[in-house]
Amino acid sequence: MIQHPYDAVIYDCEIRRIIPSPGKLQVEGLEYCNGWSDFDNMGISVIAAYDMATMTPHVFLRDNWDAFMELVSRRDHLIGFNSLRFDDLLCKAAGINVKTTYDLMIESKISCGFGPQQRIQGFSLDKLCFENFGVGKNVDGSQSAPKDWQRKKSGRVINHCCVDMSLTLKLLLKGWQEGLKCPVNHEKAPKKLRTLIEAKFDGAQVSLDFGDIESEALEMQPKPVLTNAQFKNLIELGNLLFGRNDCLTLLDSYCQSCFQEPDLLIENLNKSQASTFSEKLSEMYQSGVRAPKKFSSS
Repeated sequence: MIQHPYDAVIYDCEIRRIIPSPGKLQVEGLEYCNGWSDFDNMGISVIAAYDMATMTPHVFLRDNWDAFMELVSRRDHLIGFNSLRFDDLLCKAAGINVKTTYDLMIESKISCGFGPQQRIQGFSLDKLCFENFGVGKNVDGSQSAPKDWQRKKSGRVINHCCVDMSLTLKLLLKGWQEGLKCPVNHEKAPKKLRTLIEAKFDGAQVSLDFGDIESEALEMQPKPVLTNAQFKNLIELGNLLFGRNDCLTLLDSYCQSCFQEPDLLIENLNKSQASTFSEKLSEMYQSGVRAPKKFSSS
């Protein structure tokens, strides 16, 4: 039986309201907050936690938030991923007083030789997991999860939150035991993750300046991949608007903000918006999104 001799709780939160994406149409009937720093209006739908001292998973909804605070108060450490800059503040806005003592995003940067405050694109939970385990996240917590919650698909949201919490645990144990692979250079990090004790006493001066939290969070969002059918629909639309046959090349750079609801985009796009559509398509390789291989080769 695996033993986790750590007096710590790992946690992750999901939000109730959708964080709007720049240039993306909002869906009528769904609730949105006012951006990545609007913690007062995001709301919390689910908190998933793992008690490393007893190796016990927990799920907390609005009716048992007190139990979450009580659990955290019994442990020396609270662990999260980007929780100093997001989950802690989300909890504070909801009246849940907790404070992360070990932020895995910061610690993974340090282990890879970067500074704790250094903005490095690639240190998202999704990219770290894909680099180390070959599997990343499959749900966007800022878009899909709150949509599911508002559409009464609570089981899916709870499952997603638990998966994120378990991925954090998996990365943590690998980083302590053998070290992580860096998602930037794809090489093994020069150092293992600092232990809870090392991080507590060595410290790391972490700025809590949240001025850039929105742009940083947007960089961390997983890049979705469209289905073949969605690509074909967009190509047909592009050919209609532009009278050209090279839309596959353009689509390969289509900015991520429109990937969340491609069908809605197609329904609402008209010829007067063609120039905007073209500009977004031209952001191909900057967005990191690629056409499915099967479709690209056809």
